[in-house]
Amino acid sequence: MTTSRKNTKSRQLGFGAGLLLNVFGRKPESNSAADLYKEDFHPNTQKMGLRFTERLRKVFRPQWLHLNNE
Repeated sequence: MTTSRKNTKSRQLGFGAGLLLNVFGRKPESNSAADLYKEDFHPNTQKMGLRFTERLRKVFRPQWLHLNNE
């Protein structure tokens, strides 16, 4: 076989496989709000092993309080 025939054949096989997967492939599960909340990343400095000094907390505290009050 020549190179162009191999390319054509592989394109056709790839297209056919894509169609079959599109028709018979599994659909993704719909996630409920509770599932999304469980998988959401909640940053926690203590769990990450970070320690904030009191000086850093004083600097960032107004921003943290502002974000939580919105």
